Amino acid sequence: MLFALLTLQLLSPSASHAFRLEPMVLAVPVTEPRAAGTYTVENNSAEKVAVAFHVTERRIDAEGVEARPPATGFLVYPEQLKLEPGEKRSLRVTWAGKAAPTTELAYRLVATQLPIDFSKEKNGTNIKFLLEYVASLYLTPKNAKGKLRVLKQAVNAKGELELVVKNEGTAHELLEKLDLTISDGKKSFTPPAAALAELRTANLLAGDERTLRVMLPKGFGKNAQGKVSFGP
Repeated sequence: MLFALLTLQLLSPSASHAFRLEPMVLAVPVTEPRAAGTYTVENNSAEKVAVAFHVTERRIDAEGVEARPPATGFLVYPEQLKLEPGEKRSLRVTWAGKAAPTTELAYRLVATQLPIDFSKEKNGTNIKFLLEYVASLYLTPKNAKGKLRVLKQAVNAKGELELVVKNEGTAHELLEKLDLTISDGKKSFTPPAAALAELRTANLLAGDERTLRVMLPKGFGKNAQGKVSFGP
């Protein structure tokens, strides 16, 4: 499952200018201190575009809130691109760390279209736009692998089953195959796929914990427990 963010702010409803960034998830194998990966940037609009790039760290707390402080140790070439209509260019991201990591490191590559004022069109409207891609970038050591485990669980004051899951492995792990059965010793309940849909979008980075919550059906009390499967 791919995980990426795309933000588009349009100050004119008629603006259709855009660019593409691929891939949206890039795992760079790291077997030595220096490693590099390549993205492709394409201007698929009829106007010239300018795009700037930078790398951030990627930190996700137990509630799934992501922070992106500036990253160090990367060389991004080029840092900016000007693309003609239909033009496609390569972007190279090189990690210049001093030592190869033993645990996968997670980052974001942010590609931001620079604000441009075009000349007034026939309708007299100035077009300004900003399109931003936030792609996943991983530095992945050889044989890195995620390992999920439920650390604890309890029913909270809102009547939700609250589970704390930790990724004890050395690579990120998605919860896309998560299944859950809830039991109180006398009866059991399997939440429908719709109730688990949001939980299955979670991405636990190496070493991270995440708090998952599922509303209990009527008749289940404080002694309810969940049996969790993360798939094969």
